[in-house]
Amino acid sequence: MQSTDFRYTIHFKVNEANQKMIVLNQSPFFKGNGTEIQIPLDDIDSVIYSLKTAKDEANSLSLSQFSVDPIVEIEPSIVNTLVSLFLSGIPIPVLSNQYEIDEPTIRYNLESKGIILMDEI
Repeated sequence: MQSTDFRYTIHFKVNEANQKMIVLNQSPFFKGNGTEIQIPLDDIDSVIYSLKTAKDEANSLSLSQFSVDPIVEIEPSIVNTLVSLFLSGIPIPVLSNQYEIDEPTIRYNLESKGIILMDEI
């Protein structure tokens, strides 16, 4: 499989109930945590059908019909650290890379602390 943001691997295992499982791993190419999905072998045809149906539906939608991920509130101690670092001159893209938090989430949390952010020109 090819992707520009993630790499995927598949392996097999047996769970505690002695069921055969297919394990799909999604890992970012750079920083961040991966995701693992364990699918019972008996369910794989249903999952593949659901993914195919979802792909066909997604292809028929315009970009504006896709939902945007909600912005997440960060732990207060991390927000306080981000505020201090931002006020000391560290830009949001650097904070985003360092803390592995997307820029809109950092902006939202800085603004929730009363920091007024100017859009870059």
